[in-house]
Amino acid sequence: MRLSNGLRLWLVLVLVIEICGHALGRESFENSVVTWNNVAIDEARSNNARGLLMVRELAIMHTAMFDAWTRYDAVAVPTLGHPSRRPEAERTEANKREAISYAAFRVLTDLFPADTLKLEREMTNLGYDANKEPSDRTTPSGIGLLAADTVLEFRHHDGANQLGDLHPGAYSDYTEYATANTPDLIRDPDHWQPLSGEGDGKSYAQAFYMPQWGRVKPFPSSLF
Repeated sequence: MRLSNGLRLWLVLVLVIEICGHALGRESFENSVVTWNNVAIDEARSNNARGLLMVRELAIMHTAMFDAWTRYDAVAVPTLGHPSRRPEAERTEANKREAISYAAFRVLTDLFPADTLKLEREMTNLGYDANKEPSDRTTPSGIGLLAADTVLEFRHHDGANQLGDLHPGAYSDYTEYATANTPDLIRDPDHWQPLSGEGDGKSYAQAFYMPQWGRVKPFPSSLF
């Protein structure tokens, strides 16, 4: 059975919850991963990043958080790059929380740059310096930022057209998709037919939602 991107995402989130929950301790885990998950959902809603965009946002953020966390685990392997484990003495709850927070912060400021100040305030509320850069790969902040940068570098070219480099406009269609059918005429019964309707006194026909998404690389493909 082929899993959809959405189902794959929820499966990987369950995996992250179970693994990190045992490693961090439930309270610590909820104060980091769940907190950033809620921040990400709020960002998606406030930026009208609905449906597939929200799924992609959560997938990128949680992948980066997972990859940062693996540096403080004895056996876990990151989805991208090679394991570079920190000494056992550094595998503290505080370091894990810090690393995954910086990973989440970096991802969300990349996806929603207009909300950078808002996200910086979230970091400040958590007791972190939002202006740190990944100059030191051995610190929790550096590990988190570098994990996020690695995932983002990969995801910028995953077929979603986030940067608008495949077609002008972020997430715009570059496949030149055209419907075979119209609201009034079925030319091919095996293909989608848009519906028509009226709103605000105007007639409209449905447009296919992100036809390029069939070319997007599966989100947690390296975990499954």
